[in-house]
Amino acid sequence: MDKNTSKSLASYHINYRLISSAVKKDNSA
Repeated sequence: MDKNTSKSLASYHINYRLISSAVKKDNSA
């Protein structure tokens, strides 16, 4: 795996965690 691919995967995981945490907040509200 090259550096660009690992970078995009890392940003994807960060975005996924941000979205999932926001969804959890919406569901609990």
